[in-house]
Amino acid sequence: MALTIKGIEAAKPRPDKKNGKLKTVRLADGNGLYLEVTETSKLWRARYAFEGKEQMLSLGKYPVVGPKEAREKNFLLRQQISQGINPALERKKEKSLIKEAIKEEKRIARGEAHPLSVEAVALEWLEDVRKRWKQSTYDGEKKRIIKHIITPLGAMRIDEVKPSDVRSLFEKMEAENKFDTLRKIAENTVRIFNFGIAVGKCENNPAYSIWKGLSFRRPDPHRDSVT
Repeated sequence: MALTIKGIEAAKPRPDKKNGKLKTVRLADGNGLYLEVTETSKLWRARYAFEGKEQMLSLGKYPVVGPKEAREKNFLLRQQISQGINPALERKKEKSLIKEAIKEEKRIARGEAHPLSVEAVALEWLEDVRKRWKQSTYDGEKKRIIKHIITPLGAMRIDEVKPSDVRSLFEKMEAENKFDTLRKIAENTVRIFNFGIAVGKCENNPAYSIWKGLSFRRPDPHRDSVT
């Protein structure tokens, strides 16, 4: 028999006959849904079986979650089970996504780059090669990478960058006759994506095929400089 608001409001834990302590009461609502009544709370729970194992899932506290909403949640839970989905695992995935979203909001508020962004991977690569370069070389390369790679592509996830994005980047420098700069940036773009693959942050190098197709014409000394 379905629970009523009156019955829910009146429900209280019962004294244990052996020790006199208040004992949790479970009131069945039907279809595996019940209300767990303790001294301090009334909690909706759903009991279900998945792959032969009995499991329980919390559906919220009364009165924040009323009986109608609890039944709707229980119905959706049963639908998931019929589709071969374990509601408990889905709940864990949802919580994980929420935690990631909160972390992302805090990261943005602090002005930090996403760990999978082109900016983050490019800076990580720079730190990795820093020990093999002179300080002056490092400073110059970092300045160029920030200007020509991070500024236009930095906010993108490195695993979502397409060859067309890289092509546009290179074409802009080519149109400006910055062939020496283009050569250096093309080489470092390939290296950054190779580094991203090595550290498991992307699977493909969209810069490689574009880089191989570049002619790197001899720069006009009156029109080009490495910047």
